[in-house]
Amino acid sequence: MTHLLDFGFSQEDEITEAAALGVEDGNVLSVASAGDTALSLLALGARQVIAVDISEAQLHLCRLKAAAIKCLEREAAAAFLGFIVGSKSNRQRWFTQCTSALPTTTEEFWRAHEDVLCTRGAIWCGRYEQFIRRLQLILRPLLGRSFAKLVHCTTCSEQRELFDDRIGKPWLTAFFRLAFHPRIFSRRGVDPQSLGHRQNPIPLGEQHWAKFRSFCVDTPAALNPWLQLHTIGHLVSLDAAPSYLTASGFAKVKQGIGKLHWVKCDLLAYVRDQLPAGVNKVHLSNLPDWFGAAEFEQLLCELAGKLQPQSRLVWRYLHVNQQLPAQLPRPVHVDDELGSRLREKDRFPFYTIVPAQIA
Repeated sequence: MTHLLDFGFSQEDEITEAAALGVEDGNVLSVASAGDTALSLLALGARQVIAVDISEAQLHLCRLKAAAIKCLEREAAAAFLGFIVGSKSNRQRWFTQCTSALPTTTEEFWRAHEDVLCTRGAIWCGRYEQFIRRLQLILRPLLGRSFAKLVHCTTCSEQRELFDDRIGKPWLTAFFRLAFHPRIFSRRGVDPQSLGHRQNPIPLGEQHWAKFRSFCVDTPAALNPWLQLHTIGHLVSLDAAPSYLTASGFAKVKQGIGKLHWVKCDLLAYVRDQLPAGVNKVHLSNLPDWFGAAEFEQLLCELAGKLQPQSRLVWRYLHVNQQLPAQLPRPVHVDDELGSRLREKDRFPFYTIVPAQIA
């Protein structure tokens, strides 16, 4: 199946992002990407969220997720999107219920791909998620039972024992080196642009493997949606759902969906030309991996010049640790101590988290 978009679900822990931003009652500017973080920041207390992306396909996904919240009950929305198991016939019915809440162009996009959408759910239509699906099919005969036990563990110590005894084998290390070799991963798993600025001398597969044990054992598996999606392909229950699909979060987003705005625009151009005066929290996802040094520096300069003092930012990086510009309109301070604390509890630990504040 040809991928429809790059990412079907976000690769960041929204609880970590919210803590880095102090998101409650904040006016948030966010990279839209797959939409999960923007939706969850609203669920976690943001007053307003503006989610910006240059990709129309990614915004079609974001709008579909928002429409599912608006038009469906929580369990139906999760099954429709692909977070939990659902039938194709039910997804077809749920899609019909959601179309009234979709812009015409988004409805047309998903109608053109309705079979794919309803077979697996929208979150599995991304290039990255299809890559993960292929890895799951390869590993299932060897590790399927172990992963199933892992996500049902009740303590982190139980997870560590299971991982060290049954999962963390030398052959799996070798498999990671192969699967995440840049020549394979950049064709099958991600847009090659995401690796274009990579500086880490450690081979990509080894870099992913170095964080995989932490991913599996350092936070409760029963409450980690990203671990469950990556290992067994669905959530065990909605107890592990992203914040916007929890009972309280779903109700909050459904009630406040009008406070979430999807904008198609280059983020740098949006900040330069359209940034509302009230924005005081900025979620930049892992833009340092995608931007060159000069472009990221320009973005930080624009934000430092337009945001009010005490505004907070957070970004992540996997490949490139972009440095702060030497000269900024206002000083920006990176909080290394907070970043270190947040990394200890992050449920998707592959990225380094950088919380910062405008002085």
